[in-house]
Amino acid sequence: MVLKRREAWLAAIQAAKTRLDAEQRPREPERGRKPAQIRNARGGQPYTRGGQPYKRAFREPDARAQSNFTVAASGIMDPIGDGFQLCQNVHVVVDGQNQTVVATAVCRGATDQGQLLRMVDAAAATGERIPETALADAGRRNEADLAALRAQGIRSRLVLGRERRKQATINCDRWPATHRMGKRLATLEGRAACAKRSWL
Repeated sequence: MVLKRREAWLAAIQAAKTRLDAEQRPREPERGRKPAQIRNARGGQPYTRGGQPYKRAFREPDARAQSNFTVAASGIMDPIGDGFQLCQNVHVVVDGQNQTVVATAVCRGATDQGQLLRMVDAAAATGERIPETALADAGRRNEADLAALRAQGIRSRLVLGRERRKQATINCDRWPATHRMGKRLATLEGRAACAKRSWL
């Protein structure tokens, strides 16, 4: 009995390590890191000079990365500032015309970063067509995702910060897609879209 339990624990640990490896694999290219890159880029210098050396190998999960044995999609988060809890981050896509939920997903990341394209793809699979417009909150703000939506011909309207507050100036050379979004949100149509997202 003890041996069986030990084997089950070892299998659970191995499964958790496999999940962490699989999750880390796409993150490096998304962040711009290359396989041969050993240091952070700094001041426009080549990747092999300047900056601090990376603490881990390419595509190797952080030593503090966690995976729950019971519910793989859960993680330690501080959702309401009331202390850390074991939680899940739920994502929902709503068809604005019919006010119907068309896609859902659960992840253990404390932020919504990296989930926008995933949810757009899920909505497209449900409706069997690519959405014409995507409304989202500031938590999903990501230069690469905005550029990808534009490449797919999807009109996106993402809040770039706290609503009703003055927004910081966005560098158009460094973040062109985000800069374009800021200009769209300054229009009457952009403000109307943000207002719609709030109640939708």
